[in-house]
Amino acid sequence: MSPGADHVVMGSEPVQEVSIFVKGLQGKVRAAAEATAREAKAARTLQELDASLRGPAASRLAVEALAAGGDVSIYVRPGPSRGNLVVHINGQGPEEGRTAAFGKAGLNDDLQEVVGVTVDHAAKGANRAPPTRLGVTGAADLSKELVEARFSLTPPAERSWQPQAQVGISAANILEAGGPLQRSMFMVLSAGSLSGRHLLQLMGSDRQTIPSTFTSQEIVGLGLQSYKTSLAYKYEDDNRALLDFCPTQNSATLKAARFEVSGFTDVTAFRAELLGSYAQRLPGNGRLDVTARVGSVMPFLGQTTLPLQDRFFFAGPLGVGMPGFLRQGLGPSAPRQGMSNGASSKEPEKETAYKFDKEWQTEQTEQEKKVAAPIPDGGAVDRLGGQALMSATATFQFPLSHGFQAFASVAGGSLTKSPIPSLEETATCFRAGAIGGIAYPLGSTGATLGFGYSHALVSRPSDAKSRWQFWLHLAS
Repeated sequence: MSPGADHVVMGSEPVQEVSIFVKGLQGKVRAAAEATAREAKAARTLQELDASLRGPAASRLAVEALAAGGDVSIYVRPGPSRGNLVVHINGQGPEEGRTAAFGKAGLNDDLQEVVGVTVDHAAKGANRAPPTRLGVTGAADLSKELVEARFSLTPPAERSWQPQAQVGISAANILEAGGPLQRSMFMVLSAGSLSGRHLLQLMGSDRQTIPSTFTSQEIVGLGLQSYKTSLAYKYEDDNRALLDFCPTQNSATLKAARFEVSGFTDVTAFRAELLGSYAQRLPGNGRLDVTARVGSVMPFLGQTTLPLQDRFFFAGPLGVGMPGFLRQGLGPSAPRQGMSNGASSKEPEKETAYKFDKEWQTEQTEQEKKVAAPIPDGGAVDRLGGQALMSATATFQFPLSHGFQAFASVAGGSLTKSPIPSLEETATCFRAGAIGGIAYPLGSTGATLGFGYSHALVSRPSDAKSRWQFWLHLAS
């Protein structure tokens, strides 16, 4: 800092106001920066300000920035009048030639919770320009049995926007428990604000549904291959990590929205999703999270059906489904071909069999033809998804020893065929469940993975239920 003659500040001289500007930081790194900023704003002398910018909060900020594959710089300059100071906390990309690997949990392009690992390399920039980042990311979405790999190219930021290009492949319904296997190849061109709150995306994808012997005719009727191009806007403001960095912070929020218009190919539709979450610190280091989600997808220009990949499924705010029910065990469904949970009224088919008699002569007999056994607990259906989703969840977490946590969660919601359902359809499709168990944080990703006993509170006979379930929660 190099103040002018009118701005000389001694270590013990009072500081009247500290202005903080945070730029180029996202997610947990931004939350750590905001925690550092709060400590700095409380300083009343230059000495206190210096101590706050070198204290535990600032150290945690540096650690989080390095864990995310970047760096951060802090500098102070005089304000417009004596006693006023301005602090800039700026994010910086990795140093040229540096390779970093880090885990991360967060919302993907569809506002679904995913956990992934990224390897990021800073390549040499041309003409002394900042490095261009090359990245490889592997991610998993437990709610869809989905895994994907993305390759990204991130050039230096232009003014206040960060461009990026991505190509990737993915596979969903890997176990084929709730429907046939799905594969996709995609390309994404995006421009995001340096704060991480705003993101514009131009996307193109080639999606395939791989039917099995038992795949229902309704799934086939939705189309086994589709091409999609779309333009989307995503907004995300998540400061829940402040509860981890600020002991005096008692509440935090997540606000997210996504709007997408697709056309010119096999899909012509408008999709909108809203997601909100409120986190409250409880006595004894406990925590309460209340989350609500609503979404709808509406085809237009004469399109009457939507491919399987564009429909909503009941993952809910929890990452692995509605508690008390099998993954994708709710919503509109169709029976799989040749599979039934009930008794058949048809005569059993006969087939010819050959065996040896006592004198080792070939003997020809007729016997009942063996058929595939039905899948119990509602598994003999394909889930078709819905065009509208509404859900809400309340989750309690309390710390135990050695990093483990006890959790309890109650969730409810509706998945409907209509994009704008009536009250009657919403009530008919409403389901609710609860789960409780033990969880453990997944490193510094901000996610918690648990296992517990669940129970369906509101259900129908056709629902596929489950007692013991995995549980994934994104706290920040």
